[in-house]
Amino acid sequence: MKKLLLGLVLALAPVMAAAQSLGVQFGQMPVGTKIYYEAYDGDEWVDTYIGKKGKFHVLERKIVGDNFNYKLYYNEEGHLERRRYSGFTVRYTPFNCEQVIGTCAHRYNGNPKYNGVYNYKQTQKGGKTYLSRVNTPSDSETFDKTVVFGKYNLIVEEKWTTGSKDRWVKVVKIQ
Repeated sequence: MKKLLLGLVLALAPVMAAAQSLGVQFGQMPVGTKIYYEAYDGDEWVDTYIGKKGKFHVLERKIVGDNFNYKLYYNEEGHLERRRYSGFTVRYTPFNCEQVIGTCAHRYNGNPKYNGVYNYKQTQKGGKTYLSRVNTPSDSETFDKTVVFGKYNLIVEEKWTTGSKDRWVKVVKIQ
């Protein structure tokens, strides 16, 4: 039994060593912190850190000019595990891979509209800037994305192109 366990650990070591976590640093983020975002399509929203609830760190997202609000649930390592909307929850298994350096895949599901897999391969470009190759096998889409990490390991800027359209999301301020 010990040999089997040792063999399993040694077999998985290269996989574990290949991926580095850049999860959100909730231990450094004060409760009440507000993160203001804007996107390429004019959307704006504010995430507010409401603290730790059970085993999750929770952000409440409020869309500016809309009543469509929801909560984001992060694990202890700062990775998104679920989004809870009014009426349904989207879960990421094992968690959303957006903040993992190296190769990572996650499954998401919540309702028939929100089911699938994302494969990520993220490498460091320089400093806090990373390049991601994202593949969604369900719709055969692959795109490249530039991601910049900032305060609390939040993603403060993302740029990508899909369907020949340039898209972006950025943090305007953190307070």
